[in-house]
Amino acid sequence: MTKYGELKEAIVKYKKNRVADLTEQAVKAGDNAWEIMEKGFLDGLDIVDKKITRDQMFIPELLMAAKAAQKGIDVLKPHMPKNRKDDKKTAVVGTVKGDFHATGKTIITLMAEWLGLNIIDIGMDVSCEQFFEKAEKHNADLICLLAFQSNISPVTIAEIKKMEILGKQKNVDKKAKVLIASQAISKQYSQEIGVDAYANNAVSAFKKARGLIYQ
Repeated sequence: MTKYGELKEAIVKYKKNRVADLTEQAVKAGDNAWEIMEKGFLDGLDIVDKKITRDQMFIPELLMAAKAAQKGIDVLKPHMPKNRKDDKKTAVVGTVKGDFHATGKTIITLMAEWLGLNIIDIGMDVSCEQFFEKAEKHNADLICLLAFQSNISPVTIAEIKKMEILGKQKNVDKKAKVLIASQAISKQYSQEIGVDAYANNAVSAFKKARGLIYQ
């Protein structure tokens, strides 16, 4: 098994100390910090996420895997590129009106903090108007709308449809990029309503957020 294979396995089995040890070994071997994060932590969490969709693992195990990954991040942090204080990016994160699925938001918020982002967590059941109001108030660089509830409501779908119109009215999207993460809509539909990026799970959302913020 490759070193990243071992790291992924340790995360899937939520072995925190093993994750920390393997991360330390990778750092000492001179591996790039982002590569360790991508090929180890994120790919490991992606395996967990896919197992959850197949009912082979469950939400509490995802949270334990994320805590194991956090142990590795703690080792990795001193070796990651530092943002200047005056260049720290801000992200507004919440679940769309009608969606009360907190776990996906918790995982994405945790991973976004790995990027050194200033996170404005505006909670659950949030209207599109509130997303834009908070983005304006905090001069946000990223607006992250989440809708991971398995039985998505018509209220949530209707709220998502507001995005294009509100984005133009508020004129926020000239600065803030908009990411929507949901299994309830397609990538094609997300493009039709004018958002900047689409993801269908938490890990993919993190990768897209990184691309939008640091492109």
